[in-house]
Amino acid sequence: MQSVELTMTDQVMDYLESQAKKNGKASSQDYLQSILDELAIRVKEKKELEASLLEAIRSPHVVGDAAFWAERRRKILEKHPELK
Repeated sequence: MQSVELTMTDQVMDYLESQAKKNGKASSQDYLQSILDELAIRVKEKKELEASLLEAIRSPHVVGDAAFWAERRRKILEKHPELK
C-alpha cells in the first residue's frame, strides 16, 4: 500500500478528527480513506448508470403497460437506491 502526505490547517484537521469520531473511525486517516472509497464507488456507479442510459437510448422503442414500467422502475431503484 502506498501513502500520501498532506499538509492541512489546524482547522481542517480539527474538522477531520471530529468527523472521524462522529462516524466511528479510528483516525482522521481512516475517515479520509472511507470518503475516498465512497467516491470511487459513486464514480463507478455513475459510469454504470450512464452506460445503461446509453444502452436504453440505442435500444428499440418499447411500448409497455403500467405494470411493465412499474417493474422496470423497481429494478432500477433496487440497483440504484440513491435515486429514491
